[in-house]
Amino acid sequence: MSRIDSPSDGSQFAAGTVRFAGIAFAGDRRISAVEISPDGGRGWRSAELQPEFSPYSWRFWSLALALGPGHHLVQVRARDGSGTLQAAAPAPTLPDGAAGYHAVAVDVG
Repeated sequence: MSRIDSPSDGSQFAAGTVRFAGIAFAGDRRISAVEISPDGGRGWRSAELQPEFSPYSWRFWSLALALGPGHHLVQVRARDGSGTLQAAAPAPTLPDGAAGYHAVAVDVG
């Protein structure tokens, strides 16, 4: 699973660079990559991963995106240690863990 922790959903910014950050987790499978889509899933960009604290910990990530004026739906997805992509379809936490791509909407003026 992965999520965007900053900025929060509904944030507003002046045109320019917006820094996105969050966490990803895949248990003992680890995280090998996190990707961000600034256009609702049409294109994906690789985020910078912070070093692991341990094989079983959250993996922090961040990415600065230059966003033009308008409404942007920004999504995040992760890949585990073998490169397997996180499931796109939403699923509840129980019984097998949350799934789906987390998203935030931001407005750039």
